[in-house]
Amino acid sequence: MGGWAYVDQCLTLDFELPGCPGATLDDSAVTVSGMITFEDGGAMTASTAVSGDLALVFPQSCLPEGESCEDGSDVDLTCSSSGSTCRCSAPVEAMGSGTGTWEVAGSSITLAQAGGEPQTLEFCIDGDEMKLHLETSEEGMSSSETAVLSRL
Repeated sequence: MGGWAYVDQCLTLDFELPGCPGATLDDSAVTVSGMITFEDGGAMTASTAVSGDLALVFPQSCLPEGESCEDGSDVDLTCSSSGSTCRCSAPVEAMGSGTGTWEVAGSSITLAQAGGEPQTLEFCIDGDEMKLHLETSEEGMSSSETAVLSRL
């Protein structure tokens, strides 16, 4: 399948913040870059970088009495208010690279990084574009992630 570079990423996180209905995570300022190379025989190499700001957005009614949104700010967290909403954002920086294996079965691809747990994703290739889709769910949180890659 050759080499592929990230061109777009969409992540939707649904979670419950105990005692604070309506809280959401905003990842619109987070970007992913990097590439994946799928080699003949099922070997792969990958390198990715994630950067930007991840924000927790929640109603001010979730704050303890007498506190403001800005009271939550510190060195790594910036909080501000707008109307009845608080927005606290923090920088996200992560880089990684590795090797592993890949295997296709129908419209699913299983990726296993060396030393990691295999992940099975839905995928499709249309010309020089590949979309990878992964849904996960844990207690109190679920996510839906779609990555768009372009053939190198």
